[in-house]
Amino acid sequence: MYNYPAFFIAFNKKYKDKLLKSYIHALTKDDDDKIKVQSAKELGEIGRLIGPENTRTYLKGPLRIAYSDKEKPEVRLEAIKCVPELLGLLGTEAMEILSELVNIFDA
Repeated sequence: MYNYPAFFIAFNKKYKDKLLKSYIHALTKDDDDKIKVQSAKELGEIGRLIGPENTRTYLKGPLRIAYSDKEKPEVRLEAIKCVPELLGLLGTEAMEILSELVNIFDA
């Protein structure tokens, strides 16, 4: 299993795009539930490492996929745990995420 935050710390400048693609694939498309759960746990830390603009660009979609995953409650829970940490990075788009979460739990 990968430790994506460690990779971002070590290789962020040179390999950011490849690392982000690999991380997003692990979070949203990997068949191994353990990898998806671990990737969801790292959302907040990855966001801090890549900064607000990149968080809005690269992580908002995967975050939505992860917290909406009704078939994988562990992934969903770990993604939701990261939301408070990501809100500051999402800027004005944070209210959109909060509104979606309220709708998910009201349903």
